[in-house]
Amino acid sequence: MELFTPLDPAPGDSIDQKPTILVLTSDTAFQKKVVVGAALANVAVVAAAKKNAAMDLLAAHPHSPVLVDVGTGSLGPSMAAVVVQRDNAVACYDGLHYECIQTLVTHDFKGGAIGKSSDLLHAVLADLTANSVHLRAGGAEAAVREFLPPASLIYRQIVTDSDDKDACLAMLMASAASRPGFGDLPRLIATVAWELLMNAIYSAPFDEQSQAPRYARVTRDQRVTLLPSEYVQLAHGSIDHYQALSVGDHFGRLSRSQVIKSLSRPGLGTGMNQVRRGNVGAGVGYYMMVQSVSLLSIRVVSGKSTTAVALFRQTKRRKDFVESAPCVLFHWESG
Repeated sequence: MELFTPLDPAPGDSIDQKPTILVLTSDTAFQKKVVVGAALANVAVVAAAKKNAAMDLLAAHPHSPVLVDVGTGSLGPSMAAVVVQRDNAVACYDGLHYECIQTLVTHDFKGGAIGKSSDLLHAVLADLTANSVHLRAGGAEAAVREFLPPASLIYRQIVTDSDDKDACLAMLMASAASRPGFGDLPRLIATVAWELLMNAIYSAPFDEQSQAPRYARVTRDQRVTLLPSEYVQLAHGSIDHYQALSVGDHFGRLSRSQVIKSLSRPGLGTGMNQVRRGNVGAGVGYYMMVQSVSLLSIRVVSGKSTTAVALFRQTKRRKDFVESAPCVLFHWESG
């Protein structure tokens, strides 16, 4: 077992005061990437490269998020079978978008999956150790701020009507187009925003009296004026390297099984070219989103809220964006 200390502790500070991430992998190159990301996220990293050391590590840190390599640095199926029971266990895979979806569908890691070659490991580690109470109170805006410097400008919008989404998408595309990036990036961001907004407007609202989705009989091309309790939050911000988008509702009824079902439905390996052209269409679901983002974080407080954050690497060439491994993180909490 080896203790990584990515940052020199400040005077009076201890490494134990930082959130701790466990990394179970024999891939030394990946270990080093995680250490670099931990330095940026200001978290501590403890790694194990052998099964016995990993078991000791899990026992010593029962509540810490754990990254489990299921790729070339895997410690073996038996190790994965032990860790998969933890709510904050995340699978680490080799490859790009196809492998991300395959990992999410075939492995039952409740915390999601991250690409070992991702350039946003610092954002992943920050999200895994984020202050849950703060995020619960702050909604979509707080979720975006978790990924941006404190002084960053955040665009905020409360969506009260389904017709509001067109103005929101136009704003997002204009904002994205004003920043350097490949030509399809604004449309890609709008595609993901459209899907998140449609889910929050049409699928999330729930009628407690009838115990049924309020708009189950309404098609997505029909106008819906939301009740105040159903208003949707939208937030957007950016820094030099990526743009962040968040959408939140007040119901918290999304389940992990729904996301996995959406990922499974189109069939693994199909539709990649269509996604990369940035087409906007109904029913694309989470399959489209996973293939269109650099990082997707879904945080559900059961019965109270669902907040999704999407990060998009701001690259000058679409090829660089496509060749970066996406990360998908799940956070389900009791209300």
